[in-house]
Amino acid sequence: MTQHFCFDLSPSGIEAAASEASERLSALDEYTEGRTSRSGEAASLLELIGRTRQESPPGPELAESILRRAIAVGGRYGLDAANLLGYIRYRRGDLDGAELLFTTVLERRALDRYERETQAHAMNNLTGVHLERHDLQSAILWCERSLMLKERLGLDARTNYLNLLFFWLENGTAYGLERARHYLRTVLLLDDGKRYLEETIAQPSYEVALARFRRVGLDKEFPEIQLPPLKRQKSLGLGEKSADDAS
Repeated sequence: MTQHFCFDLSPSGIEAAASEASERLSALDEYTEGRTSRSGEAASLLELIGRTRQESPPGPELAESILRRAIAVGGRYGLDAANLLGYIRYRRGDLDGAELLFTTVLERRALDRYERETQAHAMNNLTGVHLERHDLQSAILWCERSLMLKERLGLDARTNYLNLLFFWLENGTAYGLERARHYLRTVLLLDDGKRYLEETIAQPSYEVALARFRRVGLDKEFPEIQLPPLKRQKSLGLGEKSADDAS
């Protein structure tokens, strides 16, 4: 999977999304004012909910079943379920399936703030699909679209700022470096932004990205940032070609 990329779901693995899927479905009946329980889906839905109580956390196959049923029922939780199912497909390496689900979320006309928030997260998640395909330009485009919608909605956009900081560093141009500076300054201006940045980049997956961070001199330009110790470089998640060789 792609390194140095932050999902909005703070992924600890497929199981995290599976647990969240169970919570979404549990709320579905209340949202539909009991129509879910009275529908033809009732028996299978109730069976799935019962199984989630026995599996802690529910496995990915069960999570997919829950989410597909929630999508079929529709409503706001159906849209959210499509985003979560796309995330699970991504984590399992099904990029085409993930892209289809994220795109489905984005093509729907959002009816309220909740659905617009879901679309903002789907945009950020779609960024990951393009990174896996080594398409940095499209990844930046979707990450910035997600950022703009989050800012309009007043959502926490730290994941986007941090992603864009390192994406633009990988761009390897003077313009990219200036954009990286912009997003780095933005993160540092946020409440608790410095701590968030330092805790995130301390992860081993940021090792190569931080080597580039140091190479362009951002460590000296922003000495207030405490960087992890230097380590041996590893290959990037965006392919073998380094950003320094990018045109």
